[in-house]
Amino acid sequence: MGMEDKSKDSALRQSEEAGTSNANGEIETFDTAQFIQTGEVGIFMCDMRSTPTDDAVTCNNRLLTPLTRQERPIIGEKQWLYLEKALKKKSVMAFVLCLEFPLILTDATHIDAMREDASNSGVDHIQEEASGRWKLYDRQTIFQHWVSCRRQLEQLLTLLFRWKAKRRGREIVVLSGGMRVGLDTLLQDRETQLSIRSLTAGPLTARVEPSFDDMPLEGTACPTFIASESQLDEQFTFSHSLITSKNYLLTHIGITRELVDQPGTSDEEVTALTRYLHNGREFTAALEVLFEKHQFAEAARMEELRSKHRRRQRGPEELRASLRAVFTELWKVLPDAHRRQVAYFQDEFVFDFLLGYLAPTLFEDDSDLDDDAERPPLEFAAFSTLCRDFIFNSCVLHLSLRMHQEDERKKITLQRADAQRQASERAAQRVQQQQEQAEEAAKLEKLRLEDPEAYARRMLAEQEQALREKRAKVEGAREQRKAEKMRDVEEELAIAKEQRKLDKLAESGDQHEYQHRRELLAVRARKLQERKRHREAEEARRREKKEKKKKEHAAQQ
Repeated sequence: MGMEDKSKDSALRQSEEAGTSNANGEIETFDTAQFIQTGEVGIFMCDMRSTPTDDAVTCNNRLLTPLTRQERPIIGEKQWLYLEKALKKKSVMAFVLCLEFPLILTDATHIDAMREDASNSGVDHIQEEASGRWKLYDRQTIFQHWVSCRRQLEQLLTLLFRWKAKRRGREIVVLSGGMRVGLDTLLQDRETQLSIRSLTAGPLTARVEPSFDDMPLEGTACPTFIASESQLDEQFTFSHSLITSKNYLLTHIGITRELVDQPGTSDEEVTALTRYLHNGREFTAALEVLFEKHQFAEAARMEELRSKHRRRQRGPEELRASLRAVFTELWKVLPDAHRRQVAYFQDEFVFDFLLGYLAPTLFEDDSDLDDDAERPPLEFAAFSTLCRDFIFNSCVLHLSLRMHQEDERKKITLQRADAQRQASERAAQRVQQQQEQAEEAAKLEKLRLEDPEAYARRMLAEQEQALREKRAKVEGAREQRKAEKMRDVEEELAIAKEQRKLDKLAESGDQHEYQHRRELLAVRARKLQERKRHREAEEARRREKKEKKKKEHAAQQ
């Protein structure tokens, strides 16, 4: 099994020493997870059996309520935050997620039936785990799998697919085992129209036990709690391919660079997008359908009949959720040619940024309004204008990003050329110095042979000059240390004086000014202590070096 991504450079290499870093990559680790980065390849491994029972798992506040103990979160909150930190590495183009068990076991409907059977069995799996009687490596125990904790699995799949969608050329592969059979799984997301490979290694010496006779090999990956109603339970799908022979898994991750001539977005393309947004019948019809579907039309028609309480109910959060659902469906309506011209506005940051720019007062809280003041309904004209401006400005944002990336590429090219020029100059200087040293050595050798007395005088003069320079250097360093000590003494006196002024100010002065000056004084005192510690460490190293030289000199005598 293999995977290749036509994006960037470098091959996968593993470090043998955990928790260290080298020139080719970096390793970050803590007790229950580890992240290794080498070049543009990132490898994340985490333990699926170490979630504390009292851990409040919210997936970095992505869940409205923390996962309960009965839901059995697979990884803890610290592991989740560590995973998000790894995914934020901008240089990573290929991400390898290593888990004990695969993400998807079988169809979500079948999982519900398995969970119900397990619940009816009367076995308390939490108590079994606590007492040590739980079959830790029984692959058929549903509570050990990701599909058992549906809310966390959905957040994980959403996180992975959105990471892949944010940048063209990114790739993800999920590696796992423990099923006693090889699996080649294809996960698909209908929202981003992307797919992820999940590879499960089978047994190498043990007996192959497929155990999938009564399990669907394709279907819904997990029930979705954050998708729109039209996509409920259908956003993530999967397809298993069984490998019923003994096997092992070797994944090749090759990142290559290809120079592709990509024409810039021309004025004609922007004009075509504008024409589509304003005159396209398909887009206008989609706006009308979405306006009706998400009850904007009802809010406009029934404004006079609805009570103030009902009008207040459709507050900023409800309006924001409705608009987010609208733009999620508009993304699918856009043709591929126009979709490539705009920023991925399903991203939460892009969505908030564009709406904040286009309609900064749209989501203002109306709790401070007078009783007689009412939030006006969002009419179709304003709704359609907002949608068109939103998509057009996402095109502008995409153009700005491409221009910025082009500027960055040019800057990097210039920096590399400048670095190569400086390296060439340094190499030329080294060669010239070596030539001068060789010529000087030849002259000295000639002088030694022709006039030994003149040679001796010259060598003596050079030794005396070197000794004077050494003494001058030592004296300069000594004077510098004295000056630094004097500055520290003066700083201590100034801090003490300022502290006395602060004591008086605390009794009868402005508390705001007192707090401000107190913070500044604390910074000065901290910097002074840091300088002292640094100087003491330097003096200790200098004494140690001096003692070492004395011992070496005594040993030579």
